[in-house]
Amino acid sequence: MANILTVATRKDKVKGASVLIISYNSVLRGILTRMLSAKGYKIVNRSVGYHGIRTFKKGNAKFDIVVIDSELPDMSGLGVAKKIKEINCITPTVLLRARKKGVEEEELRNPGVDLTIHRPLFMDTIYEIIEDTVSSSEKLNAK
Repeated sequence: MANILTVATRKDKVKGASVLIISYNSVLRGILTRMLSAKGYKIVNRSVGYHGIRTFKKGNAKFDIVVIDSELPDMSGLGVAKKIKEINCITPTVLLRARKKGVEEEELRNPGVDLTIHRPLFMDTIYEIIEDTVSSSEKLNAK
């Protein structure tokens, strides 16, 4: 009888990964939640930075990735990312930003932000970025 070798794809490895979405924009939050849930991700979403940080803490920082909108009513997305990194420096953070002229690149190199994505968002790009980031993070956590 021949042995059957099962090869896990990157998508299989990240299926079921937990994603915390922090966005005041209910449309953006809803679209990301529906699209990522359909791909097998476990989604928790919050509309303001404070609640996102509190959820991250209460979940013992067990999220595989945190997606943060830069435009929040109570604090900046950069501030939220920094607080998330203070709680757990390994969890990847992705900042969603509107494409605006004059945004300082140094501002985007904030120590709390692993990756910045400019809007408009394309779901294929989002999927790829989340898959790459989560699978890279799993390698780091395994060491």
